[in-house]
Parts: sequence; C-alpha cells; structure tokens
Amino acid sequence: MAERRQAARWAIRCIGFVIFGYLLYRIGPENLWRAVSAVRPGFFLAALPVFFVMIWVKAIKMRALMTSRLDLQDLYRMNAFAFSVGSLTPGRLGEFSKIVFLTRAGVSTSEAFSVTFIDRLSDLAGMMACAVAGLFVFFGPAAGWTALGVTIAGGAVLAALWKSDRMLLKIVRGKWRDLIEQEGRNIRAYMCGWTPLAWFAALVLTGAYLGLYFLQMWILVRGLALPVDYAQTAMAISSAALPAILPISVGNIGPRDAVLAAIFSNMGWGAESGVALSTLILALFITNGIFGMLFLPRRGRP
Repeated sequence: MAERRQAARWAIRCIGFVIFGYLLYRIGPENLWRAVSAVRPGFFLAALPVFFVMIWVKAIKMRALMTSRLDLQDLYRMNAFAFSVGSLTPGRLGEFSKIVFLTRAGVSTSEAFSVTFIDRLSDLAGMMACAVAGLFVFFGPAAGWTALGVTIAGGAVLAALWKSDRMLLKIVRGKWRDLIEQEGRNIRAYMCGWTPLAWFAALVLTGAYLGLYFLQMWILVRGLALPVDYAQTAMAISSAALPAILPISVGNIGPRDAVLAAIFSNMGWGAESGVALSTLILALFITNGIFGMLFLPRRGRP
C-alpha cells in the first residue's frame, strides 16, 4: 500500500514534465534553443552573488524574531541549507527543515516553528501581493479580481485556523498533527509576544529579501535582452511561483514555464522567451541549491 501511494505521488509530480513537454512541442525546440542560446553569460554570473546577500537578510530576519540568541553565522548556515532543501519540495516546504536545526541548537519547538512559519508566510504574502497585481496588469481586471478574491478567502481561512487547533487537526496528519496537539497553544502565545518593533523589522526585512530575489530574476531578464522592467519582472515571477504550492511537479518545472509563457505571449514578448527565462531560473535555483548545500548546519542533517 505504501509503495502504491509513493508511486501515485510521483505520478502526480510528473504532470509538470508533461506540461513542459507540451509547451516544448507547441513552441518548437529550435525556437526555445534560439532564445536560450541568446543569453549573455555575464548576466547569469552576475545574478549568482545576490544569493548570498539574500541568505544574510533571511538570517537577520530570523534573528529579529527570536528570543534565543543564536550566532548569526549559524542562522546563515541553516537558511542556506534549508533553501537547498526547499528547492526540491512543493511549495518550498523543505524550508521547514530549519525547525529541526533550531531545536537541535536548543531553541524551543514553539519558537522554532513560529519563526520559521512567519518567515515563510511573510515571503508568500509579499509574492502573493505582487502576483495579484501582475494578473491585473498581464491578464486584465477579471483575472486580477478573481485572484484578489481567492487571496482574501485564503486569508480568512488562515485566520480561522489560527484561532482553532480543532480545525487544524481535522486537515493535518502525522508529525504536523503531533506538533499542533503538543505546541499549538505555545506557538500562538509566542507569536503574540512579539513586539511591534519585531513585526516591523520582519516586514522591512521581508521587503529587502524579496527585492533581492526579484533583482536576481531581473538580471536574468536583462541577460535575455528583453524589454521587461523590474516591476514587470517581480509581478511575472510572483505569478509563476504560485503553482509551486501544488504537488504536481519537481522544482516547479512545467507550471512555471506555462505561466511565464502565457504572460510573455500575452505581452508580446514571445512565449519562447518566457520558457527560456524559466529555464534560466531553474539553472539558477540548481546553482543556488549547490551553494546552499555547502553550508550544512554544524549540528548535522535533520
């Protein structure tokens, strides 16, 4: 039974490769190769160092939310390694591996989960805001208002789940269920204890992190010599990142390509350029992931 579930899970994740194959068929391999081969390598190399600054911002953000005084370098290693793990999991859930590293460093489970959860949630909220704006710009009011409605509904659901462990326990299983049963009240108490200054610092540092992330993407766009500005890049990349929460692909291959192809085609930039950008993003994530693996936290693997 377990083997069947595992096979079914991987079969679902292969949907992304099917989507990519269909896009490649529609666009034409020669057109995609022409777009990718036109990339100026210097821009790809210029995007790489931004990763290390991004991780420093992540580490400082976690430090601002923590009451435990861990060494900033240790937080840097945790975030760099967790970025690599997150690159391989749907919705970047692998970034929650930081909980394991933090607890091994002596941080309470409630603090480790609270800091990691808010760090991830704030990044997603920022990208969601950019994505909603992008749908207005790229596809018109109907798509934008629909996305805004879904976002508000999702926020309402999260707020309801925040107030009730009973509701959460109905939709989670395994270790997540154990965590909620044992630490749910402590997690809420820890978050409620954050000062307005801590929340403000988290907000500012989230903006800084996303600004650097979008800078990486914009450098890749410049390498393709496309007439796309920084704001358009931020909205397009955020829109393309949303399907990553669905467990239908590995590394968002396929869904990201489809969204970027649709946006670029609709804006007159060429669907093949959208898929070429997605290919560059994948290459950048793989490279960043390799860098992240070099920073294995000192207290071992989870």
